[in-house]
Amino acid sequence: MKKNISKFYIIILALYSNHIFAQDTINNQQYFGFHYYLENVDINLGALGDYGYSFNNGFSFGANYTVIYNKYVGLDINIDYSYFILNHNGINSFGKEIIYPKVDKQYLSLPININVYFLKYFDVKTGAIFIMDSQKPNSINQSGIGLLFGFGAKLKLYNNIFIEIAPIIKVNTVLSFTKNIYTDRIIEEAIKFSLQFKIK
Repeated sequence: MKKNISKFYIIILALYSNHIFAQDTINNQQYFGFHYYLENVDINLGALGDYGYSFNNGFSFGANYTVIYNKYVGLDINIDYSYFILNHNGINSFGKEIIYPKVDKQYLSLPININVYFLKYFDVKTGAIFIMDSQKPNSINQSGIGLLFGFGAKLKLYNNIFIEIAPIIKVNTVLSFTKNIYTDRIIEEAIKFSLQFKIK
């Protein structure tokens, strides 16, 4: 019984603390900004080992629009351009490694995520990514719907100018729009740097 009462008090204290330290936000604030991703990319989480596609280098950047509805909930709408250079290795029927030409991979995506704010400067992000990719080869085509997860910290620089730093994981093609039986899924592990301007 005492343990249950202690747990109850801990829960009440946590909720009260979050209320006290919640972000000071007027309802329906709006922000517009630009962002850049410091990227690392996995293809199929490295399931094929040294064969198949692997990340060489690349980058992503874009623009974002944010609405903060109240102290606890907001919405991010982003448009991103991604460009990656991928290695492509294989193996022939004799067990000899084949090194194919590198693949230039580029696509547009529309990440839309809900932000749940807590304490003074932080938020948790989760949402969906709508990806438009017209490039071949089809096995690496990322057209489809993916998932996004992240954690952000937002700081005020000056008046209506803010910076946000957010570790992000973007999992592409959870639902693929291609007709392929198998699609090589790109998983982006990134740190997102955003410069945002309060517009309302």
